Amino acid sequence: MAAGPGPRLQVAQAKHILNAHTNTPQQSPSHWYARAPILVWGGGAIGGTVAAFLARGGVPVMLVDIVAEHVEASRTTGLQIEGPVAQFQQVLGAATPAELTGQFDCILLAVKAQHTAAAAEQLAPHLSANGVVVSLQNGLNERQIADRIGAQRTVGACVNFAGDYLEPGRISFGNRGAIKIGEMSLGLSPRVQSLAELLQAMQQHQAVAAPRPSGEWRQENPRIQQFRQQLGRISVQKKISQAIAQAPQNAGPINSHMLVLRSLGIMREVSPDYLNRFMAHVDTLLCLDQAGQVQAKPKAKPATGTTPSFKG
Repeated sequence: MAAGPGPRLQVAQAKHILNAHTNTPQQSPSHWYARAPILVWGGGAIGGTVAAFLARGGVPVMLVDIVAEHVEASRTTGLQIEGPVAQFQQVLGAATPAELTGQFDCILLAVKAQHTAAAAEQLAPHLSANGVVVSLQNGLNERQIADRIGAQRTVGACVNFAGDYLEPGRISFGNRGAIKIGEMSLGLSPRVQSLAELLQAMQQHQAVAAPRPSGEWRQENPRIQQFRQQLGRISVQKKISQAIAQAPQNAGPINSHMLVLRSLGIMREVSPDYLNRFMAHVDTLLCLDQAGQVQAKPKAKPATGTTPSFKG
């Protein structure tokens, strides 16, 4: 089946977290990263999706992952992208960290947040002197990356599309979303513009997804979609306001309730779109948990002395 358009990209200013230095003006804004393949470190939901779309768009890619079976499938039969947005299979270069050799000008880091420090330590020898690491991760991990490789070689990003790692060689691409990218200092730079051009390849080289049978899917009216999204944002803001109002009084600095509220407040300030998606996932998990509790309840036993009836 034909592949659908990849995640949308928006070039945006990152929050002023560190004073990072940008590349020199002499560097080409379009091709400074093209001297070697793009290295995608982490082949899960985010990294695998990005790597597959870039490779399908003709960008040289090397995927690194710790799961040997996932690496083998990616470089032999191909990484399979499936789901409502796109369905295709893409063979691409892949290696485990132990197998990887050489240095790269651009590394897209896509491991889970808790593995950031270890991954930064492993990838550091493979980053060229003027190279850059882009944090395509959930969470704010740029400080950890900068501590290992330097702030001047670190670029921040916010990924807002949905995906899931299903099994070695298979990734579900759940819905389109934005990739926002920017320097850790204020303002745009030539390398951020270059990275934007690079990631736009995820859209420019893809065909529109094949239409489904009539009646199975219809495009949502834009006004209805806008109303639904606005209603969702209002609901999220109301829930957070209620949670903050119910915060415990005189709670300590490491009180778990307050830590959660502080995290939600930061998400609301830094990335409202990410917060909306996060809350949607939380609501889904709560519904699934409640459904599981209902199913787990034992059935009532018939009263003593009565004979249960069975319908034939």
